[in-house]
Amino acid sequence: MRRFLFLATLIATLPSVGHAQLTQMRATPDTRFGIELTKGFYDEADLSWYTSVVRGRFLLPVSQTGRLFADVGVSIAGAEGTGMDGTTTNPELGLVFVDEDDDPRGYLSIVVPVRASFGDDDISAGTGVLTDLFRLDRFVEEIVTVNAGFTPMIQIDEATDLTTELTAAAFIPTGDGDAELFARYGLGVRHTTSTVRLRGGIEGFAIVSEGDLSLGERTIHRLAFGVDGPNGGPGLFLQVPLSEELDAIRAVVGFTYAF
Repeated sequence: MRRFLFLATLIATLPSVGHAQLTQMRATPDTRFGIELTKGFYDEADLSWYTSVVRGRFLLPVSQTGRLFADVGVSIAGAEGTGMDGTTTNPELGLVFVDEDDDPRGYLSIVVPVRASFGDDDISAGTGVLTDLFRLDRFVEEIVTVNAGFTPMIQIDEATDLTTELTAAAFIPTGDGDAELFARYGLGVRHTTSTVRLRGGIEGFAIVSEGDLSLGERTIHRLAFGVDGPNGGPGLFLQVPLSEELDAIRAVVGFTYAF
C-alpha cells in the first residue's frame, strides 16, 4: 500500500467542524538534552489553540566521534465539540556521528512502533503527521523504521557552511505488507556569528520503492528557516510547504532549546 495514500487519508480526515530541527543540535562532548515545541497552522480545520507536538532529544557521548541518542515526544490536539486528544510518539533510538567541531555528519537509528493514545478522539496522530510529514514514522502503527543518514557540511568561509542531508528510511511492517523505502534530502546554508546561528534551505521527502509514480507524485518539499544560539538554543524556526499535497497546512513554527 502506498504511503502517500496514507498521508492523503490523514490530510483528508482532519476535523473541519466550522504538515526538524533537533537533528541539528550540536553534539558536544557533554551529555545534552534538547526540547522542541512545534505548532502547525492548518486550513479548514477548527483546531484548539493547544494543538501541537512536543519532542525531547537526549544525547550521550560514547566516543570522540559518536553519540547515542533517544528521541521521544507527544502530540496533543483538540477541535470544537471535542475534548483533548493525545498520542505519544514512537521512540527513536540511534547513534550520531560527529566531526571535530561536534557537528553531526551522519546517523543510524531505529523507530519502534509503540505509540500510545489517550483522550477523547483520535486526531492527534493526524495533526502530528501534518506538523512534520517528513517524519511520519513517529506516528504510524505496526511499522518499524530504520534510518541511515548522511549529513556532510561544506565550509564556505569561516562563518558560513553549506549543509546537506541524504537519508534512507526503510519502513518495515511488523505484520502483513511489503516494506517501503523513503528518502529525506535537503540543501541549505548556515551562518554562525558570536551570538546567533542562522539557517535556511529546502528540504524534500520522497517515496523510492514505488516504480510507477512520476517525480511530482513521489516527492514533497518545503522551505525551512531557523535562528538559534551558536550551540543550538534557544531558537525559533519556520517551515513553509511547497507541494500541493500539503495544502491542508499553511506553515509550521517551532521553538527549540538545548542545554
